[in-house]
Amino acid sequence: KNIPLRKARLRKGITQAKLAEKIGYTQAYISKIESDFIKPNPYIRARIARALGTKVSEIFPKIKRSHR
Repeated sequence: KNIPLRKARLRKGITQAKLAEKIGYTQAYISKIESDFIKPNPYIRARIARALGTKVSEIFPKIKRSHR
């Protein structure tokens, strides 16, 4: 489970539905991310972090950045 994302979302007092609305996706999509059923691409991770006012690395710590 993506506990850091869930904690950050709850700290902000935002429901999955509200976060989904902010980034233009569905509540089901957010639920799947929090349940680790899917791994969002870098663009979506950045949108989620921006919506929560945090860094991508704080809410997706297990996903490594690719170094080019």
